[in-house]
Amino acid sequence: ILCFPQIIILILSFAVTHVCALMTRTWGLAGLLLEWTRDPCPRKSEVGDFMRYHYNGSLLDGTLFDSSYSRNSTYDTYIGKGYVIAGMDQGLLGVCVGERRRIVIPPHLAYGEEGTGTKIPGSAVLVFDVHIIDFHNPSDTVEITSVKL
Repeated sequence: ILCFPQIIILILSFAVTHVCALMTRTWGLAGLLLEWTRDPCPRKSEVGDFMRYHYNGSLLDGTLFDSSYSRNSTYDTYIGKGYVIAGMDQGLLGVCVGERRRIVIPPHLAYGEEGTGTKIPGSAVLVFDVHIIDFHNPSDTVEITSVKL
């Protein structure tokens, strides 16, 4: 489990097939981490992975500000490289393919005191419900086997 004491993140991961384990870790005043992981999870995401995921983004009061589902298209990006807000970069590390996770991001790791656009006000805490579709790292090796028919 990755620990980012500077972030208030609440992560709830739901297994697609079944719940394998429950781990709880307290980050003091920074927040609480609850995580359920898939079994098996052959590889967890790491910095530099190219990830495809769906998400619903809302404010703490439940007001939806964005959704990849409404566009019928996954959000595709490299993680841990600064291409998305800092809290999302951190919240997407250590996930498994098929995992569902809720990431709650404080303003200083999102859009700060200024906010952005017309839907995200200044000092907003953002809530993202994400579903990891797949990920890979460009440096991953690929195995190809042939089968005789």
